[in-house]
Amino acid sequence: MSSQRWVKPVLSAVGLVIVLVGWLILAPVNIGGQTSYVILVGNSMEPDFKRGDLVLVRAIDSYSVGAIVAYDHPEIGTVFHRIIQQRGNRFILKGDNNTWNDSFEVAHEEIIGKLWLHIPFAGFYLQQLRSPGVFAFVVAVFSTFGGIALFAEENPAGSFRKKRKKQFAGKKRNEVFFMENKISERNFTFAVIGFAAFLLTIVSFTRPLERIVPDNYEFTHNGEFGYFAEVPQGVYEGDMLKSGDPVFRQLNNSMNLIFTYQFKTDQISQVNGTYRLNAEISESSGWIRTLEIISPTNFSGKAFTSTGILDLSQIQALTDNLEQQTGVLNNRYTLTIRPEVAISGIVADRDLSDTFSPGLAFSFNEEKLELLKDSTDYTDSLNHQEIEIIPGSRAESNTISILGFGLNVLIARIIAIYGLISSLIGFIWTGIKFLWSKMSSEVERIKSMYGSMLVDIHGGKFPAQTIIEVSNIKELARIAEKDQSMIHHYIRVDTHHYFVTAPNDSGPTYHYQVYSPEAENTL
Repeated sequence: MSSQRWVKPVLSAVGLVIVLVGWLILAPVNIGGQTSYVILVGNSMEPDFKRGDLVLVRAIDSYSVGAIVAYDHPEIGTVFHRIIQQRGNRFILKGDNNTWNDSFEVAHEEIIGKLWLHIPFAGFYLQQLRSPGVFAFVVAVFSTFGGIALFAEENPAGSFRKKRKKQFAGKKRNEVFFMENKISERNFTFAVIGFAAFLLTIVSFTRPLERIVPDNYEFTHNGEFGYFAEVPQGVYEGDMLKSGDPVFRQLNNSMNLIFTYQFKTDQISQVNGTYRLNAEISESSGWIRTLEIISPTNFSGKAFTSTGILDLSQIQALTDNLEQQTGVLNNRYTLTIRPEVAISGIVADRDLSDTFSPGLAFSFNEEKLELLKDSTDYTDSLNHQEIEIIPGSRAESNTISILGFGLNVLIARIIAIYGLISSLIGFIWTGIKFLWSKMSSEVERIKSMYGSMLVDIHGGKFPAQTIIEVSNIKELARIAEKDQSMIHHYIRVDTHHYFVTAPNDSGPTYHYQVYSPEAENTL
């Protein structure tokens, strides 16, 4: 067995594994891979990223401030920007070349992936490839080379194997191929297993068994405002002014305020804190004054309700004093009811300390007080919610992602070691067989390597056709391959004779003989 018989399977195995690894790394998401390809069409990330660049992004378990990511915008499409802030489970992004933040706050599941590879100008060439003319040229080139490869001269041995497969489809594989081809195929298999196990060993042993992942506890502040007052009959529907209605100063110069707070979390928690309720009057130039409606009050538990009375005449006195002192008349002020809630406690096993200060805003003048609505539905102005997190982390088993499937690192290490050992044992086994064939007699080697093609003959006559002597058994085997014949074998005195006859005795007989002192006369 020549060294070439070992080199070719190993090189083929290495090439196959490299192709598979390349597929795992670079395959696009839409065909089962993990990489997304983004061609930049704007200048929002200059100067580091320019129009026409190609960026490759890959999804990861968590994203942090400073990461450059691609995400799906519901109106624009794919956007490639940098994370500048995290708010609860959502991220605020901004282009490096922009002076404004993205208006769309992105959830974790809306992020396509984090920047993995940046290839300048590659996107421009990919766009050129999409044009019909260039695409037709590429197809023509690949078709030409494909045709050359398809009609190139085939390996006779390979051709013979295909024919033998068709002819002996029902027989075992060992009855079709030579022993050397069997060993070559085994070496190829062991090489594939060994090289794949080697790559898996590098990947698995360079990654820790555990990884630290974010484990943030989420909680929510909920605040609900309300106000009411008694009014004369015939002005409103009923005899009560309710939340959302305007307050006419001639009818009511005070009103009752209600603020309800609730703390929510899925974790086991114990909280308490303090709250106060203020009224802030301000105008567009930045002037502001504050009146206390409810002084600081302690509360225990996850919810409380506070009530107070707002005297609009006190607010009017503040605005009148401003105008008298400055000589500037203002027909429009903003009155904001603002609670200040400070909570502390424990959520699961973590300390909590936070504040919540929403606002209920009205336009204020001498005639009326009118709620400033966030939308056509005034309930948006009355109800406020803030989602916050208590940051934390936890350790979990690390994984290696292969075609979207996670393989535990510990299991990957076991598989890698087992693959290396199996491959090594396989090579040792084939090596022992190779050495045994070298050390045994030629007759034994022929029987071992070409036994599936030998037909032992006991008695009869030596073929009478023209006899052509061949120099070695391999040449005789090639002739048998070509004619799809068997190798006839018989022993005469102290010599082993091997010969191949032409089909239907239409040609010469090819003969090879081996001297063996142990042989017996069988004729």
